Amino acid sequence: MTIFLKQSTASQEVAIGPFVDSTDGVTAETGLTIANTDIKVWKAGATTLANKNSGGGTHISGGIYSAVLDATDTDTLGSLKLFVAVSGALACTLECVVLSANVYDSLIGGGDTLDVQVTGIGADAITAASIATDAGTEIATAVLDTAAGIETNRTVRQGLRLMLAALAGKASGMATTTAVFRDTNDTKDRISATVDADGNRSAVTLDAS
Repeated sequence: MTIFLKQSTASQEVAIGPFVDSTDGVTAETGLTIANTDIKVWKAGATTLANKNSGGGTHISGGIYSAVLDATDTDTLGSLKLFVAVSGALACTLECVVLSANVYDSLIGGGDTLDVQVTGIGADAITAASIATDAGTEIATAVLDTAAGIETNRTVRQGLRLMLAALAGKASGMATTTAVFRDTNDTKDRISATVDADGNRSAVTLDAS
């Protein structure tokens, strides 16, 4: 389940768990000590994990622990993921999405309405075709360029570029220790791999830009 959070807002409680015994994988761990440094936070676009800003986890029931996120924890729009690993229990994660205040209050809090005002119209009339084009571009961008679209460090667009190079790009050095795959426009090396005589890869350099 994904938890929706309000951007840059304090006192947002989330439930993490259940934490179960690391040995039998079944018994609920109800007496864990979870500090803020045990709760690692990944925010959209981040390349490292950060400690939860303050406050740890408090047991609620059956191995479920509550944690309160603050304005620092929720200052970045988009995906937010919590990773919690403490001695004696199996690790737990929690998926969240940080929404702008207007969107959160409209959809969750019920105290606002979505801003759909047209602020200005240029000399060219707005047409169904232009609206469809703009909407299509926004949807494509949201799908293809969302952080952690395929992996935590790889968007869908970047993944497709790499796959296209491997499947359809020019290749060189296949009989050497360095195999290289070009992008399909033949403008750059997308994949450079160090390989042995059997083609096993020991190191790979990627350029999905």
